[in-house]
Amino acid sequence: YNGDHNSLGYWYEWIKYKDRFEKTDERQLVRCGDSMPILWVNRPGGTLLGTLNMKTEEAYFSQAGKAECVLGKPLSEMMIIVRNLKGSPPWCPCDTCLTEQLTAHYGNEGNVEDETEQGPAAEEGAPGSIGQAETGTGATTANSTAEDGTGATSANGTVEDIYASLDSLNL
Repeated sequence: YNGDHNSLGYWYEWIKYKDRFEKTDERQLVRCGDSMPILWVNRPGGTLLGTLNMKTEEAYFSQAGKAECVLGKPLSEMMIIVRNLKGSPPWCPCDTCLTEQLTAHYGNEGNVEDETEQGPAAEEGAPGSIGQAETGTGATTANSTAEDGTGATSANGTVEDIYASLDSLNL
C-alpha cells in the first residue's frame, strides 16, 4: 500500500490468532467476507500461508498438490493480519517516530533543526545540547566535533544524522 501510518492513519501487523479479541477498539481483522489469511509459522516443513474460515474456524493450507485442514487448538499459535488504527509500529523508521523516540530517550524539548543552528543549546558541548552523549564521550549532534578525538559530527542535525550518530556511539 502507498503511504505510512502518518498519512493513512493505520498500519498492518501479524498477531497470534489467539490474540484476535484483544485491543478490538484499536485494530481490525483483515478479511474478505468470512475468510482471512492465516500464517502457519511453526509448521513442520516450513512456514505456509493459508485461508481461515472464520465461521467454522478451519484453516486450509495447500502445497505441492497436498491439502491440509487444521482446526482447534493448533490455530491459536498461527498468525493473522490486523490493521492497527492507533499508534505506530514499534520498529517504524519514519522521521516522526524517530523524533518521538529520541525525544523520549534524551528529553529534547525543542525542534532538532531549530536548535542545531541557534541558541545556547547549539553551542559545542553545551549542557543539554541536542544529542549530547550521556556516555561521557562528548559527542554532540549540534554541528560540532566530539571532544574524545573520534571526530564524530553531525552535518545539520537532521533526524537521520542524529540516528547515525547514536548508532556510531553503540549505546
